[in-house]
Amino acid sequence: MRIVLDARMWRWTGIGTYVQVLLEGLSEAGPDHEITCLIDPADVSGFPLPRATGAAHPFQTTSCSVPVYSPWEMRGLARALRPLDFDLAHFPHYIHPYRAGFPSVVTIHDLIHLRFPSYHKTPLHYAYARHVLPRSARAANRIITVSKHSKSDIVSRLKVSPEKVTVIYNGLAKRFAPEPAGHPPDGGAAGRVREALGLSGPYVLYVGNAKGHKNLHGLIRAFRRLADQMEREDAGTDPPTLAATVRREDLRGEAAGAGLDGVRFLGHVSGDLLVDLYRAAAVFAFPSHYEGFGYPPLEAMACGTPVVCSNATSLPEVVGEAAIQVPPDDLDRLSSALYDLLTKEDLRVRLRTEGLKRARSFTARAMAEATLRVYEEVSRGR
Repeated sequence: MRIVLDARMWRWTGIGTYVQVLLEGLSEAGPDHEITCLIDPADVSGFPLPRATGAAHPFQTTSCSVPVYSPWEMRGLARALRPLDFDLAHFPHYIHPYRAGFPSVVTIHDLIHLRFPSYHKTPLHYAYARHVLPRSARAANRIITVSKHSKSDIVSRLKVSPEKVTVIYNGLAKRFAPEPAGHPPDGGAAGRVREALGLSGPYVLYVGNAKGHKNLHGLIRAFRRLADQMEREDAGTDPPTLAATVRREDLRGEAAGAGLDGVRFLGHVSGDLLVDLYRAAAVFAFPSHYEGFGYPPLEAMACGTPVVCSNATSLPEVVGEAAIQVPPDDLDRLSSALYDLLTKEDLRVRLRTEGLKRARSFTARAMAEATLRVYEEVSRGR
């Protein structure tokens, strides 16, 4: 089968991760198919095109200069696809040409763009999502989404048939794995994090953006309670640091106003350093109010780090019994869970073991195989 994949957003955090993991899985599961990736001309040389065994040239790129979220995006995409010879097109975000006239699949990860209008930079961005999302859902032959919670949202809000929506859980990139045994005591992940970021001692890690539904304000307040409890009870452990991969002056001000000097806002971290940051963390915290899937808790578990997260939306589907789940607005329970994970070694060992086992079921290959089955069903007209 000849498949076109809209990979213009491969550098973005959530969508980019999805695209790159899908391609990684397809390199193992689908080498008999030809995959053409639409890429911005400026990115063609740097695009991480996978190599697959058993096929001559299964992956290739083609330039597509249509800007994301532009007023002419739908027509531009349709024009860009016209000269290409393919059997099916996959759009891994909610952007899909109207009245396409070819077999197609669209991935709608969640409805955050509709549920949280205030997150958009301008009212036009919200108007774009409100206009495009339902039309893309109707135009595609099949919708892929990443959790049962997102499917329920899509069916109820976009008014599409449940049979049109297939849930395929995201896979993990192979680099998210525990630290290899035998590293030097002062080396390894902790040493590299200390050298690159100046972060030493035990730390609670948050990975993600700083949008309101991520509940970072709640995490900072819970961390204040944690610090007070550890000081009051003299837990016998070093005071932890809260490390977050964001840059937000309002959060910095909130931490300072709460008298917290142990909060570090690291800014964007990616690649091998992100893996080291997960591996060296004492605890990973993710108190989000809303997630379509929730990659970071799974990445942390895959790296052997115990997780506490909220029990909201899709997160229970992802972490199962391998993490401590708390209501996102119950700051006492959140701070108590952090305290337990920092002070009880037996709990840390149990969650590390269960987390590693849980993460192993979310593979790039399984994600790709399930996606290929959808491709084949759509191409057969089902």
